[in-house]
Amino acid sequence: MSVLKQEMPIARLLGVILPVCAACGSDPSSAESTIGGSTAGAGALGSSGGAASAGGSGGTGPGGIGGVGAAGAASGNGRVDCSGTFQEPELLFMGEVGWPLGSPAVTGDELEIFDPEFPEGTTNVAARIVVRRRPSLTGAFSAPVVLHEFDGLCDPSGDSTTLDVSADGLRLYVACVSEGGGPLYRATRQTRSAPFVLSTAPVGIVGFFVALSVDELSAWSQNPQGKGMYMYRRSRIDESFDGGQPVPGLTEQQLSGPEPTPDGLGLLGAILLPSGEQGLTLARRASTGSPFSSPEVRGLPVPPPMTSDSGPSISTDCRRLYFVRLGAAPSETRSTMVAQR
Repeated sequence: MSVLKQEMPIARLLGVILPVCAACGSDPSSAESTIGGSTAGAGALGSSGGAASAGGSGGTGPGGIGGVGAAGAASGNGRVDCSGTFQEPELLFMGEVGWPLGSPAVTGDELEIFDPEFPEGTTNVAARIVVRRRPSLTGAFSAPVVLHEFDGLCDPSGDSTTLDVSADGLRLYVACVSEGGGPLYRATRQTRSAPFVLSTAPVGIVGFFVALSVDELSAWSQNPQGKGMYMYRRSRIDESFDGGQPVPGLTEQQLSGPEPTPDGLGLLGAILLPSGEQGLTLARRASTGSPFSSPEVRGLPVPPPMTSDSGPSISTDCRRLYFVRLGAAPSETRSTMVAQR
């Protein structure tokens, strides 16, 4: 999950009051757009139980959800193991200067990372969507490549650009969110080397900081009615999300940048620390039907003095945590980090 809002203080986004949002309508497969000049056909949703890529989820489609890839190691009971303490984080790359108000969106194999960024030297225009690629988990990420398919999608005068990517990398979800919530769009591509094709019909109305579950059947965002978390559901990935419901246990929490863990039992995010900086946090629950506990910082990376951490994005095997670290003003260096356990 990733979101970037031009010239909006972090405290305003943490406590923003949003009106109630209604669920959006249907998403006909025939309504495809070629925003930004893309001429590719609509990307396929995939077949039920398709082959999984390394470290990612298998092909997903109307009939079901594909399996977790080879790197998505599960515990003995078949559940991904999300226990353990993260080690000291390492720098992946430096980004544009500015508040990192969300998370990098990472594919299941962790070879592509998507982010909204401003063109160099500007903060008063719409964020552009960029992708960085690497040949392997140990390789370096490339320079950012702008995805012009999404040029002009969000209104630069008031929208945040919010995004998340499917584990197989074939679907990119993009929302244009203001203080009243905003539409969530889906773009598809047939292969990882093809351009995305954007559907003209939104698949939901959401709040700030949108993130999807690994199976893409639930979406999480800041409560459009005020503080706390909201979760939106659907039964198939070719359907629209419902109008959303408050997340039990997190109705009063000022949690930004939600990121559900692959086992469904944790919700990562960021909160304001007593020092006044922002740090990563994790709320847990005993089962998918139980309320979440209060968020805790135990076991997560701790930001150095005068820096803030935000925007967690967890790998499908729950072993690596990607996030953004922002240095203090005036330099406000923006670094994308990864921590392992």
